[in-house]
Amino acid sequence: MIHHRWFPSGFVLACCAILIALWLPLIRYPVVSDTLNYALLGQSLWEHGTYMLNGVPWSKHLPLHAILSYPLVKVFGLHLGMHIASLLGGFGVLLGTYLVLQRTVGRSAALLTVLLVLLHPGFVLMSALGSADLLFTTLLLLSLAFYLEADKDERWYVLAGLAAGLACLTRYNGAPLFLLFLGYTYWKRRAHLRSHWFWSGIVLGSAVFSLWLVRNMVTFGNPLASGYRDELAQEAPSIIGQFLSNVLYYGNPVHNVFPFLFIFAAAGVILHARRQPFLFLAMLTAWVVSAVWWVQAIRFFFPGYPLLQAFAALALLDLWRRWKAIPWLMGLVAVVGMSVQAFSLCIYTYGACNAWFDRTVGLLPVNMGLTSEGFYAWGLARDYLNAHAPKGATVYYEFIEDTGGHFRSDFRMTSDQSDCEAYRITQRPEDSEEIVFRTEAAPVTYVVERVCTSP
Repeated sequence: MIHHRWFPSGFVLACCAILIALWLPLIRYPVVSDTLNYALLGQSLWEHGTYMLNGVPWSKHLPLHAILSYPLVKVFGLHLGMHIASLLGGFGVLLGTYLVLQRTVGRSAALLTVLLVLLHPGFVLMSALGSADLLFTTLLLLSLAFYLEADKDERWYVLAGLAAGLACLTRYNGAPLFLLFLGYTYWKRRAHLRSHWFWSGIVLGSAVFSLWLVRNMVTFGNPLASGYRDELAQEAPSIIGQFLSNVLYYGNPVHNVFPFLFIFAAAGVILHARRQPFLFLAMLTAWVVSAVWWVQAIRFFFPGYPLLQAFAALALLDLWRRWKAIPWLMGLVAVVGMSVQAFSLCIYTYGACNAWFDRTVGLLPVNMGLTSEGFYAWGLARDYLNAHAPKGATVYYEFIEDTGGHFRSDFRMTSDQSDCEAYRITQRPEDSEEIVFRTEAAPVTYVVERVCTSP
């Protein structure tokens, strides 16, 4: 059945349907931080023809995610629109994973890897955060897939270059793709260095990326204006020290493909990297910029994880071919693997499940600093506020642009910190605020009321 012509398409579509089911419980999470900025930047560009945030020309966030997500914001509203944008990015990652791997490791390993990506806790969480990470991963994978196709038809180099250029308009991490293509072509396809299709792709991708550099030059007088260089210099004075710190952080199985798959991923790299040099080099290319970045989070290294999981899939298939005559052993591996991934999804991705585990089992720290924990505790405080605050109460909310659906319609929402007699949700109440509710779930989150003092 796996070799049927339409089986891969049906399998990927089924994985997309499962992703929707995994995504739905997460859309209660608010739109905050970078995601909100992308929505506002998209609005500025689409409605006013400027790339500005709060009236100030902006350069820190690259524009493609803002451009592509805003039509969804316009149709579905800011909250749901940004969640849908990252869900579509998740669909793209699943498709891109299959397209890259079916040309390199074969159909069976490609389909198994798609399933492993689907069950990655970080992937499921990112599909609901509205960030640019999955769009970037999609474009990176598509660029790799088009490059692989160009081995037989050089015209694909044009699409490979275009996808790489678009990836660079999503994350600066896409720039090393051009070095990968140049280096690998020199190593393995030297005759293609004389192909006008190859150089057309390189020039097209570079031209697409240069649009952003030209805009920065015109606006700020510096094509590389972004603030990232100064931020890195301030937060990570030693590049070597930061690199070593990142090696330790991302080398922890909990920060890459999680414990069960990490064993097979390591084995797969050892056994298959020499036979799959393009996959191995592409994986390193996806990590090269993040390897020295000072912020440590799964989302920064995730673009290389589908390729790392491909090596895990190869090792799992090796195990199957060697031990398939012992069904109980293969069944045990499958049960252990699915149980560990389900547990990881519970703890890492779903705050309610994490809190349930803390209450009933309690073997792990109650506050692990996970995004899902913070969102769940915030949601509990929000639910209390909606249930008990008086009609017409004033509520302070920093991300006021995304109030739709979170708070009662009769509340007067404000982002002015000077407003008194206002409720707010916080993990750090001030001495002048009266605590009216605190969550049992960690991190402890409070509903507080600001008390006005007489002059």
